[in-house]
Amino acid sequence: MAGDLITKGHEVTIFEAFHKPGGVLVYGIPEFRLPKAIVAQEVNFLARLGVKVRVQCRSRRTVSLR
Repeated sequence: MAGDLITKGHEVTIFEAFHKPGGVLVYGIPEFRLPKAIVAQEVNFLARLGVKVRVQCRSRRTVSLR
């Protein structure tokens, strides 16, 4: 969805609670089911499109969205 929004001209920031982007894809799915390299490629692709990623950041706790 982030990729769709940014290609339509919106500014997009992903807030990641953990220390690296990927969320459940990295931390919740075993490597044999979804290789971490594939997730990293997708994250890098989004970054090249201009999507901003903020790690170790939880909304309502460390960042106000207002």
